[in-house]
Amino acid sequence: MNIDLREKIALFVRHPNNFEERAGLHSTLYLLRRDASLCFGYDPNNNQKIEFEALFPATMAILAGIDLVAKFIFRDLASEVGERYRKYVSKYIDNAFEEELYQLRNSLLHSFGLYSETRSGKVYHFVLAKCLGQLIIQASDHLYLVDIEVLWQKFEASVGVYHDELLASADLQQIFSEMFPKYGAVGIQ
Repeated sequence: MNIDLREKIALFVRHPNNFEERAGLHSTLYLLRRDASLCFGYDPNNNQKIEFEALFPATMAILAGIDLVAKFIFRDLASEVGERYRKYVSKYIDNAFEEELYQLRNSLLHSFGLYSETRSGKVYHFVLAKCLGQLIIQASDHLYLVDIEVLWQKFEASVGVYHDELLASADLQQIFSEMFPKYGAVGIQ
């Protein structure tokens, strides 16, 4: 692996508590993870608890983060967004809830709500919770309780697993090299 690729990978997976105030190039994943931390009620610079939370945006950041990292594994094929998302969730988050998390993603990111309905008519109502101790509890045929703190922990763990796989796989490095110029970093002034 060349030095340029190694540096881009390090930039992309940089831990959100590794604060750097200077202007310049910053990873989209790094910024997303910092925003999620802040919205979950933690100062992203030192991980200390703060007095406010914004739990809808926190959850949206995690769901968008899954989308983002999935592009770096399965490529950015617009016609396969749902498939790519479900594959990521199945492999890195929880293989029992890939459809539920995809529907939660759709409901929050497209409608800023907690309701989703598939083309086949399957209905999903979501309740965001904390301290359930498990990712999702199906309370009825249509009602799903989602522990957003567990989701956040699983997402953070998935980034570490992806990083390890990326360092070991020439195929993932090739996809990373294709996706990084499009989605990997933004400049901040």
